[in-house]
Amino acid sequence: MPLLAAPYVLSGRWGVRAQPTLVADGLLLRPWAPGDVATVRTAYEDPAIRWWHARSMSDDDEALAWIDAKNAAWRDERAAEWAVVVAPSPAAASDEPPAPARVPEPAPAPAPVPSAAPALALAGVGAHVRPSSVAADASAEAPVALDPGPVPRTAPTSGPVPRAVPPRHLAAPPLRRLDAPPAGTVVGRVALNHLNLYEGFGTLAYWVVPSARGHRVAVRAGAEALRWAFEELGLHRVEVEHSTRNDASCRVAELLGCRAEGVRRGHALHADGHHDMHLHARLRTDHP
Repeated sequence: MPLLAAPYVLSGRWGVRAQPTLVADGLLLRPWAPGDVATVRTAYEDPAIRWWHARSMSDDDEALAWIDAKNAAWRDERAAEWAVVVAPSPAAASDEPPAPARVPEPAPAPAPVPSAAPALALAGVGAHVRPSSVAADASAEAPVALDPGPVPRTAPTSGPVPRAVPPRHLAAPPLRRLDAPPAGTVVGRVALNHLNLYEGFGTLAYWVVPSARGHRVAVRAGAEALRWAFEELGLHRVEVEHSTRNDASCRVAELLGCRAEGVRRGHALHADGHHDMHLHARLRTDHP
């Protein structure tokens, strides 16, 4: 039976191409490689990543299979997964001795332009997928909570949300000055999963290694992934879903301009049972 609507994104056009490397404000998003096995294993030893993604990584073979599956998903046009790495600084190309490596700080936000009804500004990127989302890079400050119950949230009405003063949970804490891996070292993951090209739909997922948290890595990487999803792949809608107990992922989704749309009751199975999941989404036509 023929469908009445044409596919929103044509299939068979991008999976045959090499997966691109993207630039994201001091970070690079590149395809996963076999050399990332140790990083992937170590990442899934972190309690927050293991808890919110509801999985572990037992050995190098399992990590390599995970990497192979991510690259196969690109070829099959089912997902786009990137390793987030620290970009080399301009000084690295000079003859001068390199300075101690740090995770680059995000560029300062431009001064707000006064208006009658200022809209919420896009600050970066974000969160989850099935079976659950992971705490954003702010998760280093938010311990994993096993006991709290669902946090009810009210879905906003349609249209921009005027805010003269950002809500408390959107107030970004000062960035921590921490020693960090050198340029080229994997500090996180960002992905567009569950791609449905006919509908023009996908979901956003990410995690950040503990040593790189506090530098808005997930926010910067996610913002670039969303840009690519809308401007280059041509998606219509990207969702972010996280446990209602995961406040850090909720903050990131909001900073990405993904509007809250409601709660899916008992939607994702975690180690302690089913969690209610908070749903956010951003449309290609939304003004960030």
